Amino acid sequence: MGLSEFNYLPPRTRTLQHLAVERTLAQMNDVKLKQWIHTTKSAGPVLVYAERLLLDRLSIKTIISQTTPAKECRDLKEGQILGVEDPVVMRGTDFRSNATMTILLCRGFGTERSLQQALARVGRFGDSCQRVRMHGVNLIDDDIRMPELQRLIDFLSTREVAKRPEPANKPQKVKPEDAKMANKEHKKKKSKACNPPKQERAGQRKQD
Repeated sequence: MGLSEFNYLPPRTRTLQHLAVERTLAQMNDVKLKQWIHTTKSAGPVLVYAERLLLDRLSIKTIISQTTPAKECRDLKEGQILGVEDPVVMRGTDFRSNATMTILLCRGFGTERSLQQALARVGRFGDSCQRVRMHGVNLIDDDIRMPELQRLIDFLSTREVAKRPEPANKPQKVKPEDAKMANKEHKKKKSKACNPPKQERAGQRKQD
């Protein structure tokens, strides 16, 4: 079986190449799938992208998450079996090895772009790799698409609110008690202006 490679290009000329899954496994139960994984790991590390329930059934203990240090994914060895449950981790982490790495897709992605990003996580720098799909897996999954779309909408909404500038002359909020005191003072001043004290009025009469 031929192994595809992702040709690395300098950042200025680099473009997202369309990658494809080279092989689809025949239908098999968990026992045979587990045997296939352990046979394949002799040639290099195996990365299994699946839901947590299947990872547990396959007895995969090492799970790569968002808290896993990146350096632990860049020097994988023969015989290692790793699991990835989170689609964000699968399409955002570079996996590297000097041996032939295998990525086994046991679940899909929300968009074609997410799929291409995930396929490029192995063999990204010319490393030897193979991309395999489990039988019956839809690589573009609507059950994943909608939650990803909602997260994107929420993220863009948060950015829009954060970017919105505050008006330069925005009036400050006045507490109700402060407003009442100011209103009373205003009424007092207005009353004094309209009704001067008796002494002042008496003085005015004498002058007249």
